Amino acid sequence: MFWQPYLMLMPAKISKRVAKMELRLCMEDAAGTVNITDIMLQGGTLATLWISHSSELKFSFEQ
Repeated sequence: MFWQPYLMLMPAKISKRVAKMELRLCMEDAAGTVNITDIMLQGGTLATLWISHSSELKFSFEQ
């Protein structure tokens, strides 16, 4: 099993609010299972990866 991030930009008109989004995934000519763990939506024209905040990290001195 491996983890692979995918980034996708979806253009939208800035002057209008997004009322609905539809995401369709298709796996062809393959066997197995696809697990989607997270979908992150963010504004702007630059797609970025998620980076944890220091408060979300487990430190070695915690038990």
